[in-house]
Amino acid sequence: MVPALAAVAGVVAAHAIDYAVLFPRSGARADHLAATGHSYWPAAAAVAVAAGLVALALTIGRGALRGVRGRGRPFAVERDPAWLLLCQGTAFAVLEAGERALVGLPPSIVLHSPEFWLGLVLQLPVAWLAMRLLAAIEGAACRLAAARRTQPPRPVRVLPVPASTAALTAAAAASPARPRAPPLAA
Repeated sequence: MVPALAAVAGVVAAHAIDYAVLFPRSGARADHLAATGHSYWPAAAAVAVAAGLVALALTIGRGALRGVRGRGRPFAVERDPAWLLLCQGTAFAVLEAGERALVGLPPSIVLHSPEFWLGLVLQLPVAWLAMRLLAAIEGAACRLAAARRTQPPRPVRVLPVPASTAALTAAAAASPARPRAPPLAA
């Protein structure tokens, strides 16, 4: 699940970098995005942020669990980075073709657009960075949980009770008399 969530966040991140590089002026970028079917972009960015945060939370939880249990392999070792790259590259290609179809352009037109090719190339470093970042976060959570697991429990410090207080408490507990309430106001 974490790789799929990371792929969602990665596709949108690489997509945003792609368009920011090719269209550095915000006005030109906004015009091009509108012409190429990107009207959904604010929702896509929100979904990507949510997916990234969930992937992060799951990674921290998995690392902490590994640290408490003292076993298990880290995320980056279990998953092949090529899998994440394949997911992101495929998702990006489908996304770009779908965007063109939304505005009535043939999906194959993406093969002639520089933003498609740069975006496809950007999937590689973004996927690699996501894998490294998640692996580092999981490792840190694992080490932190393991350190907390191996710390000896803190001794409970019992404060001495003066003998007179202990005797009064024992006498009050043994007394058959009921405690008095404050007097009633007249």
